[in-house]
Amino acid sequence: MNHPLESSGTGVQQDSSEAASVTSNTQGRHEVAPMSKSGRMVHRSIRKLVSLLARGYFRLSVHGGDRIPIDGPYLVIGVHRSNLDAFLIGAALPSEQILRCMAKESLWQHAWMGSFLEKMGSFPVSRGQADRAALRCCEQALAHGDLLLMFPEGTRMSGPLITEVHEGPAWIACRYRVPVLPVAL
Repeated sequence: MNHPLESSGTGVQQDSSEAASVTSNTQGRHEVAPMSKSGRMVHRSIRKLVSLLARGYFRLSVHGGDRIPIDGPYLVIGVHRSNLDAFLIGAALPSEQILRCMAKESLWQHAWMGSFLEKMGSFPVSRGQADRAALRCCEQALAHGDLLLMFPEGTRMSGPLITEVHEGPAWIACRYRVPVLPVAL
């Protein structure tokens, strides 16, 4: 049997002239395309800037950084407590790797936010249902060798305990046979 990422049949275009890393198709859903050289440069630059700010202002430090895989694809799983979580996790990971994030669909209601998220490689998910388009985006991101950040709780929570988690991240890790990097802030 072929590896699911080798012959996925998703129809992802490998056009390197494409500036955006996430493109909207005719139904308004998204596809994850490989990032162009200029897109990768912008992605890296923003992540390096956020890393400098996070390390300076928040005193972000990484413990166990020697155990972070050098190459993707792999799934990054974090606990979601703040709107800054994705930025801080991105700041802690090597900036050479493209980090894709699944984010709630309502963030795309604001044109500037949706545009920024797409340039950074994020894609929307309709929460509260099995969003097959978002699962295809996960598959496409991993097929490109990118990192995929997901929050198993599905939304921001408060308190020190992890209560209820959704099975999506575990399903993706098993289905596409990718390693999982758990992170905590």
